[in-house]
Amino acid sequence: MSQCRNRIWLRQTSNNGSLYFSSRQIRKKKHFSRILDLGCGSGILSIAAAKLWKTRVFAADIDPEAIRVTSYNVKLNGVSHLVSSIPSSTNPLSSTRDHGPYDLIVANILTVPLITMSQTLLTQLLPQGIIVVSGFLTKDGNRLLNAFCSRHTKVLYKKTRDGWMVIALKNSRNLQNYT
Repeated sequence: MSQCRNRIWLRQTSNNGSLYFSSRQIRKKKHFSRILDLGCGSGILSIAAAKLWKTRVFAADIDPEAIRVTSYNVKLNGVSHLVSSIPSSTNPLSSTRDHGPYDLIVANILTVPLITMSQTLLTQLLPQGIIVVSGFLTKDGNRLLNAFCSRHTKVLYKKTRDGWMVIALKNSRNLQNYT
């Protein structure tokens, strides 16, 4: 029997399946240097990213309880030197802007907030950066794609599982064209 090396406190939710797609796809990249976990919840993606890439992760959420739980889980997993929990009011992007731009953004939040924040999120993404959005129903996938797709984004993948969807996009702007 193998020993558990990492601990985390989780409240079971119906969209944890999207986490599987997110983490499995993003870990194929060798390294990210600045990561934003928007809608961090328990902090599981922040912790996984910090352990995998040993880099700075900024975990943001509008729910004070999520920030408390993330901070607890980050300490429990020994990555508090890498993960910063950022409490936000109604607009989490205003509190994360100073820490960016990011080369990876993971956003596991509901459809309407994702659509509302889509263009602002893309402005916080470095050229060639990746954004992974999840936490929405499959039926809302086209709405999300329309909100995020522009001439500067390329769909890397979209997956569904148990009625939930995850989409990964790449900022296709190069450094010379970045403003």
